[in-house]
Amino acid sequence: MTDDVYLPRTCDRSRPQWNSIDQLPAFLGSIFESARNYRDTLQSMLPSYSERIVQVWLDPDEGGMNLTMEKDKIVP
Repeated sequence: MTDDVYLPRTCDRSRPQWNSIDQLPAFLGSIFESARNYRDTLQSMLPSYSERIVQVWLDPDEGGMNLTMEKDKIVP
């Protein structure tokens, strides 16, 4: 495994993630993130799914909606 890929331990996945909500935008953002990720969160608790979940860390100039990404980063 490289430093950019992290396989969380099973006990790390079962703990809920808590974020402080001190303003209305943070509250609305939390509602949006909950709705967007609820299925992934539920599936991650099923047997045989949790063992196949990893976190892949990307640099700011990699992935996502980075439309100006260099070709050598897209195809190694």
